[in-house]
Amino acid sequence: PAAEGAAGGATAAPTPAGNAGSSQPHPTPARSAAEVAAAAPPRLLFRAPGVGPFHPSTSVLQAIHAAALQAAERDEQGDGHEDGDGHEDGEGTGPGLWERTHTLEYGITPKGQPLPAPPPSSGGAALLSLEETTDTAEALAALGSVERRAALGDVLPALRGKLCDRESAASVSDATRSILTVISVLHTVSTSASRIIKLGKVDDAKMTAALSLPSDAFLSSKLAGKMVRQLQDTLALCSGSLPTWCTTLARACPFLFPFEVRQQLFYCTTFGLARALHRMHGQSQDNNGGGGGRDLRVGRLQRQKVRVSRQRILESAMKVYEMPGVHKMVLEVEFFNEVGTGTGPTLEFYTLMSKEVTQRALKAWRDAPVDGEVGPADGFVNAPHGLFPAPVSAKDFEAAVPGAPGGIKRADLFRMLGRAVGKALQDGRLLDLALSPVFYRAVSGRTLALDDLAEVDPELGRTLEQLSTAAKQIDELKKSGAAEKEWRAVTVGGAAVEDMCLTFTLPGDDAFELTPGGAEVTVTAENLGDYVAAVVDASVGGGIARQLDAFRGGLADILPPATFGMFTEPEIDRMLCGQGQAWTPELLGENMTYDHGYNAQSPPIKALVEVMCGYGPEEQRAFLRFVTGAPRLPPGGLAALQPRLTVVCKQPSGAAGGAAGTGSQPLSSGTTLADTDLPSAMTCASYLKMPPYSCVEVLKERLGYAITEGIGSFDLS
Repeated sequence: PAAEGAAGGATAAPTPAGNAGSSQPHPTPARSAAEVAAAAPPRLLFRAPGVGPFHPSTSVLQAIHAAALQAAERDEQGDGHEDGDGHEDGEGTGPGLWERTHTLEYGITPKGQPLPAPPPSSGGAALLSLEETTDTAEALAALGSVERRAALGDVLPALRGKLCDRESAASVSDATRSILTVISVLHTVSTSASRIIKLGKVDDAKMTAALSLPSDAFLSSKLAGKMVRQLQDTLALCSGSLPTWCTTLARACPFLFPFEVRQQLFYCTTFGLARALHRMHGQSQDNNGGGGGRDLRVGRLQRQKVRVSRQRILESAMKVYEMPGVHKMVLEVEFFNEVGTGTGPTLEFYTLMSKEVTQRALKAWRDAPVDGEVGPADGFVNAPHGLFPAPVSAKDFEAAVPGAPGGIKRADLFRMLGRAVGKALQDGRLLDLALSPVFYRAVSGRTLALDDLAEVDPELGRTLEQLSTAAKQIDELKKSGAAEKEWRAVTVGGAAVEDMCLTFTLPGDDAFELTPGGAEVTVTAENLGDYVAAVVDASVGGGIARQLDAFRGGLADILPPATFGMFTEPEIDRMLCGQGQAWTPELLGENMTYDHGYNAQSPPIKALVEVMCGYGPEEQRAFLRFVTGAPRLPPGGLAALQPRLTVVCKQPSGAAGGAAGTGSQPLSSGTTLADTDLPSAMTCASYLKMPPYSCVEVLKERLGYAITEGIGSFDLS
């Protein structure tokens, strides 16, 4: 029977059995690997002639490819071939491999024998060892100040000759590595020109403009074409034999490929074979119009159905993402006492959860005043420049937030949010979460500095920039041997530093001390630079490090956080939250389907197109949420919406079963009998059931009422 979670109001359906490796006992500090293997039940494992046994997660095609590689290696050693040219035309691992019959054997593992290693991933971001991570951190620290680390951090791997990970470095020639290094350095100089120039104590706008190149200047159409062809090779994906250059180049120099190509690589190599095949299947149906060509048949993905309370969304979400099966299966959500199920309610859940995590009571985000006033405690934060974590001390981070729903801790909130982001990407759902680009930058592992803080809080950034300029001026005077009276005369906006009455506390939060006893430490000309550095560190450095670690930890349960490095911040937001789009009659005509009496020339359809083209951003969001469950469109806009937006004629309640309207005109041409009815929608099918209103004014009023008042429940219509 289903097990109801009383705390979160979530009900989980019984979890189907996972893969063959799911019952393997997990090692604990008190048990060695040998003890775990001895306690494990016997397993049925497959092997191929001369190689194996294989891990239970190995696919049949991966096993065949591994056996072919082993056979080719033996033949090369026996024949004295070093280049393997004799096996490229079908005898080794070439296309001919899939035209032959292969034999796989199976048997029970001897008791006490540990499981073999799982097959290597063909695309996920390579995990760095502790030694590599430490080495990278030390090299970054050697750059010096936080401004230097933020400006030059992206170019550091290229300058150190470590653009490629250890697994890929062996297959990259010295000439290729040199070319990639030069291109990577040029790209960093172009995209970070203003920061790099400022390191030289100048701020030359003309020089910045001269160094900054358009974003498409580094695109390679030939490499992009080759990548697309590789990703269309189903057998290469299934056998794990995708060429290493695909992932190596995408991680080292993502700017060489268009966003759509990197997005395809991400989905084909990050979430496993089953999801990659499902995505390819969906794309092949779109390209072939649902038929024709070679049919790619794939099995149905396992689903985890949960039921949540609409009144306790946040507590339910915390419970849902703790379920073990939800990280692997497709999540489907239903609401208590509502009949809706499938994609629509699931998207509604993500939308509601996105709103709830911004509650002011959680004290998790920076909150900008509105007209100089802080909003009500039971409201939602105001983040005009995107959501960004508010600084918090270690003690408060692990403690329950007073007044927060369910006594939620910030640590649990950010961990859950990381899982929600990963799960949304994994299942192809959309969040309605306006995270700051600086937040994505931090999650990707980049160092943040004053320029980044200015993006999050422009007013504070401008003030700190003035203080930083004064601090640098004081330092220069000291180094030049100027008298104390001279450097103490440096002012900020015409005021002496001491006259500003600043203390070592976080601006806007006097309870957050930047140093022990900071409330009693006055900012002076001597420590002004230290004050600026402390505020920057608390705001975008150490003060938010715990939140970022918790978010990355939750994200890592679904996907490697390093994969975010393949995308820019706007691209991550586009993948995660979709995009807006200006609607035109031509665009709507190309991407809408009509049925049940409607066609493109029906007067109600023409009126609908006119109304939709007149929608502003908020009205567009309300319409999309009413029809699809999500307030934004997926990447690619209306053309990428699946299922396709469909509008059908809804029989007027005032029509007594007749198909005719006024005179000989059908009802679908418009009738006053429909003017009191409201439209309804099937969100799972992007299906709008619209009565044939008599005029555009009535349609606008009725549809507007429905999209603003009809989004609180899923009911029968």
